[in-house]
Amino acid sequence: MLNPGYRLGEALIASGQISEEDLNRALSQQKQTGEKLGETLVNLGILSQSTLVKTLASKLGVPGTYLRHGLIDPAVARLIDRDEAERLKVLPLFKVRGRLIVAMAEPQNLPTIDRLAAVTGCVQGGIQALSRSYYGRLIPADRAGTFYGFYNMMGKFAAVLGPLLMGLTSFITGDPRKSILSIVVLFVAGGAMLALAARTAERSLAAQTSS
Repeated sequence: MLNPGYRLGEALIASGQISEEDLNRALSQQKQTGEKLGETLVNLGILSQSTLVKTLASKLGVPGTYLRHGLIDPAVARLIDRDEAERLKVLPLFKVRGRLIVAMAEPQNLPTIDRLAAVTGCVQGGIQALSRSYYGRLIPADRAGTFYGFYNMMGKFAAVLGPLLMGLTSFITGDPRKSILSIVVLFVAGGAMLALAARTAERSLAAQTSS
């Protein structure tokens, strides 16, 4: 498995935020301190905290934020015991239509998301976070804004197409249970698109290697 530090470093180099020399210097320092690569880059003065937050948010496919007064609802913050919050490295911020918005040190950590759901009894949106994180690994770092705009548009399209497909199937077959099987069509289409993207990426990498 590729070191996550290298993936972050590659994203920063691709966006022109740091140089290869900066990355090698930070990786060398990281081996001595054991810190995360982002922390090392900030401590060395190579990268600002704001740039790090924006890059990580784009890389993981989740919003980035700075904690400040007025952003946290005290009643919501008390949903999680302080010791538990420190152990999970999370901080509940506020609720939006029953969905708990939480600041997390590791938003891609599914066990933490599951634990939050069990403790608070609120919707976390963990599957969406996971899909955005995986999607972020497939798209070019320098065009993340464009691709995430397409991702959001397709998400809204799927929210309409899914129920419509189930309704039509139920109407035609007269069996609501069979309508659930119609969703398989969307999964098959998604799998085919991912397979096509993988083959395209392999061909592109092969072309770059041979040139």
